[in-house]
Amino acid sequence: IRRATEDLDGSFAGFSSTKGATAHGTSAAAVLEGVFCVMALREGVMPPNIKCDDPVDEVEGMPLIREATSVDIEYVDNLSNGFGGHQRAETYQSAKSTR
Repeated sequence: IRRATEDLDGSFAGFSSTKGATAHGTSAAAVLEGVFCVMALREGVMPPNIKCDDPVDEVEGMPLIREATSVDIEYVDNLSNGFGGHQRAETYQSAKSTR
């Protein structure tokens, strides 16, 4: 992830996660996270990573969103893994995107 985002020349806003606020919704988690992705695109706000007070060393220096951040969001990637074996990877694009 670090190598992929380093090549984005400053156009990468950061990592945001709602899992700390919503906990584990088992299979519903992917749907709930999809709703948050659409809301982030619509509102132009990245939700914060809450309850992430001691991240693993591998994310040192990576841009973790610590508070709700207004940003012109063009794309959102949703990577969701959860109990019951569901695994999803989705990319959402803003209706305002020109790409």
